[in-house]
Amino acid sequence: MMALLSPKVWVAIAFAALVAIIGLQQVRVSNAKSELSALRTSYAQAALKAEQEARAKETAREQEKQDIIDSANKQAEEAIAAVSAADAAAASLRQQLAKYSAAIRKNPGVGKGGASNPSADAFDLFSRLLAGMDDAAGEVSLYADRLRIAGIACEKQYDSLSR
Repeated sequence: MMALLSPKVWVAIAFAALVAIIGLQQVRVSNAKSELSALRTSYAQAALKAEQEARAKETAREQEKQDIIDSANKQAEEAIAAVSAADAAAASLRQQLAKYSAAIRKNPGVGKGGASNPSADAFDLFSRLLAGMDDAAGEVSLYADRLRIAGIACEKQYDSLSR
């Protein structure tokens, strides 16, 4: 039966088969390009989503950090206000102490020395010592409050980052 077909027919059949194979390959290449394009789109969308999630997380952390800083600043302002109120109370007590000291100096009957009253001198020394200690305690208290507030804020920021 092969002898029945002429060589031109065989060439035509071979050419048709070649064209069919080339057409099939073109379809496969086209499908592969389409799949590659879909895969690239999928990866691009996943990357965009991951970037948006990372930015949202970073924004949330920054907001939390700012809230911690704002809270620490508020606590520091409250501590300063409390120290100011304590300073005002201490100043009032110092004024009263100065009045008592002046009264002791004027009263020659208190103690045994008349005008050079040793009780008055001791009372003055004690009142000055007490005022100095009160000033130092106020400064140390304010410093300690600021350190405590800063330490708590630092710890909160660390905890928020380590989650």
